[in-house]
Amino acid sequence: MLELRNKTPFEAIIAPAMDKDCNEFIVLVVKATYEMSNTHDDLKLADEQIPVFLADEYYGEPDESSIKNAADTAMTKFGTDILFEGNAHNIHGTGYVDTYLRVGSVGKQIRVFGNRHWEKLYGGWQISMPERFDTMPIIFENAYGGIEQSDREGSKQYDDRNPVGKGFYRRKDERSLEGFSLPNLENPRQLINNWRDNVSPTTYGPVAPHWAPRKNFSGTYDKNWEKTRKPFLPQDFNDKYFSVACSDLISPNYLQGGEFVEFRNLSPHGQNQFILPKQNFRLRYSMKRTSHDAPPLNLDTVVIKPEDNIISLTWRTKIPCNRQFLYCDWISLKMVP
Repeated sequence: MLELRNKTPFEAIIAPAMDKDCNEFIVLVVKATYEMSNTHDDLKLADEQIPVFLADEYYGEPDESSIKNAADTAMTKFGTDILFEGNAHNIHGTGYVDTYLRVGSVGKQIRVFGNRHWEKLYGGWQISMPERFDTMPIIFENAYGGIEQSDREGSKQYDDRNPVGKGFYRRKDERSLEGFSLPNLENPRQLINNWRDNVSPTTYGPVAPHWAPRKNFSGTYDKNWEKTRKPFLPQDFNDKYFSVACSDLISPNYLQGGEFVEFRNLSPHGQNQFILPKQNFRLRYSMKRTSHDAPPLNLDTVVIKPEDNIISLTWRTKIPCNRQFLYCDWISLKMVP
């Protein structure tokens, strides 16, 4: 029986996996949780380590809400996902605030508004003044998107990039526009000005697997797949499917640790900054009682949770084991300087 010899204080799991070419692997996932300080820039290892999530965890029902905690069990990722869970904090209680998140060379800004709606003034449609607010959840439910009843009875249209959002309006009849809600989260470089505008949803959170663009990478599951490939992945499956962050929050090169992290108006303290922890590992495995060095672990997920004062880092590697999974005796994981 395969044994994981985890000599680190971190959470870790192993799982079998198979790619679209039917190559078999053992996937190792290592997850570390650190505490953020309110008084200085240092991070320390958290006493309670967040477990490896085996499946996506949603805020509500999967078809009606966004992902709160994305599954950590991807077979591979080609870069580092940067994710944020929490709220915008408006310390002045105004109608909007600009937020900013940067990890290394990857940065993103979101303008966060209080609740707004369309109203008709002077013969034209205008955006109401945003309500004042103190905090606003940075979730897809507050970003552009949604499901909208069309002009035809019983017919609905939806934004496949974010079907749980707000602001998506596709009726030709403008009479229903009065009081229609706008999104709270917008890209300051792509602000909504007209009710016909179709902007991109923007958040710092994970994209659900059945939403665009992730679903576009999942491949074709048609009758030909059922006859020739089922239950294996289709030939047009793309490993980009495993990346869960918004496309502008994916570092194309794996982060190494040591990168500068900064975020503004995303915690009660206004501005936070620290250095991403750097950790090295020694990884070996035994196959048919012969030990080998395993491929290196890649840091492919960073999750920042200011409301809980924690940050988690996830490393991953896959060990080839074509038709030899049962012959793998153990995998040894330990920290090295």
